[in-house]
Amino acid sequence: MSYKRFVGKYTNAQVDTLKALAHADESRTTRQIAQVMGKPSIGGVTRTLNWLKDNALVRGDLSPGDNDSPPAWMWTLTDEGRGVHRELTDVAARGKAS
Repeated sequence: MSYKRFVGKYTNAQVDTLKALAHADESRTTRQIAQVMGKPSIGGVTRTLNWLKDNALVRGDLSPGDNDSPPAWMWTLTDEGRGVHRELTDVAARGKAS
């Protein structure tokens, strides 16, 4: 489903990041989110996640890492972020129905 014309006050990158997290069964790393979005690097995704975090739409928790992997930020939607995603989805569905 395309949300592009229903973005409103959010950028396409912010909407795409919300979408990537909303469709995840569990927390995702920044790199995993970038891969889902088809981004070759994580710089822009990191900036977007930080904006979403500052606006209480996502939560980032630092995983402790282990011998095989270093610590990494694990991102999930907050209740508010799920609400924004649901609103965007509802608007997109209404747009398709008309």
